[in-house]
Amino acid sequence: MRLRRSMPVILTVFLLTLCLAGCGGSKTGNPPAETGTTGTEQSKPPDAAAKPEENASDDLTARDAWAKIGPYGKQVAGADAVLIEFDTNKTYSSTPIAEGEASYWHANFYSPGAKEVCGVNYRTFEGAAVKKGLTNPGKPLYRNVTLPVSDWSGDWKVDSPQAVEIAAENGAGGVTSLKLQVRGLEALNKDFSTYNTPDFIPEGCNLFWVVNGKGGYNHYIDASTGSYLGRKHILVPGA
Repeated sequence: MRLRRSMPVILTVFLLTLCLAGCGGSKTGNPPAETGTTGTEQSKPPDAAAKPEENASDDLTARDAWAKIGPYGKQVAGADAVLIEFDTNKTYSSTPIAEGEASYWHANFYSPGAKEVCGVNYRTFEGAAVKKGLTNPGKPLYRNVTLPVSDWSGDWKVDSPQAVEIAAENGAGGVTSLKLQVRGLEALNKDFSTYNTPDFIPEGCNLFWVVNGKGGYNHYIDASTGSYLGRKHILVPGA
C-alpha cells in the first residue's frame, strides 16, 4: 500500500528532473558559458607587438662606426690628428664579425704636432667592465713617435662587409679580426709584425684592409679600389 501511495510522488519528481535537464539549467534556454578558451580565441594570432623582433642587431659596419668615432677622435687626439688604424676583433665584440659588422670598433689617431697616438673605442653594448658608446684610455698609447703618414681617409672607399667578402673569395674564412691600416706604421712596433706593410702592397696603396682568416693568414685588400693584394701568415715571415 505504501508503495502505491508513493508512486505518484516519485513519478512527479522524475518528470520534473527531465524537464530541468531539457532546459539546460538556464532560464533563457541558452547553454551555460564555458570556462575554457573558445575555438576562436585559440586560433587568434599572438600580439605582433609582443613578439621580439627577429634578426635585431646593433652591429655596425666600419663606416657606420666611423661616423661616431671620427669627430670624437679629433677632440681626443687634437685637431691635426689623422686616422692610422681602425679595427675590430671577435674577442671584444659581443657578436660575431664574420659579416664585417661588429658591436665593438677601435680607432688609433696620430697627432704629428704632439707626436702621440691616442685610441678611441666605440661599443653598442654595456658590460660589467665596459661602457656603452665612446670611450678612450685617457692617455696616449704611444709617445714621442714620428710617423711618415698623412690623412688618407679620403682614399677609404671599401667598407668592412665588402672587405670580408673579397677576402672570402680568396680563401679566407672564420674571420677573427678586421683592420683598416695606413702604410708606414712600423715605428710603432719595430720588434713585431703588427704594423708591417708586406712587400706585395704596391707603393700607391696608402690605405688597406687586413682581414685575419682561417689558418692564421692575413688577407690584404686595397681600401680604395677593392683589389685583392695578397696574403701573409702572421707567424711565418714571407709566407
